[in-house]
Amino acid sequence: VGPTRLMVPQQQQQHPRQAASPPAAAPQRGSLVDLAKIFLCHSNVVAFLLETVIMGAAMATVETLLFLYLKNDLHSNNTLCGLSVGINVLFELPIFWSAEHILRWFGHDGMLAVSMICFFGRVYGYTLLTPSTK
Repeated sequence: VGPTRLMVPQQQQQHPRQAASPPAAAPQRGSLVDLAKIFLCHSNVVAFLLETVIMGAAMATVETLLFLYLKNDLHSNNTLCGLSVGINVLFELPIFWSAEHILRWFGHDGMLAVSMICFFGRVYGYTLLTPSTK
């Protein structure tokens, strides 16, 4: 493999008879406060950000404490911990494969709702586990 070359587009030369076009206006720069005002004025953006923070915290908590729960409270072995991840991935693969069709069917808001319902069902299923059910 040879060295990577940076391809820089060459400027087109203008014909001497063509007048130079006026320079484009520079984009306006705003502050983070302006950006926050724009986002926080729309209730759907605020709701999305709130959903994202809550679900992120919930998923981080479950993913962090799941193996501790399985090992310490249910006295399970490493195989069961590995199988819980493997089964999770097996359920994700068909969803990723048909994601475009599912997204068209449910829409963005519906997909968020379905994902939250599935997550809550998963967490509820974990609460049903006892040492006798493993």
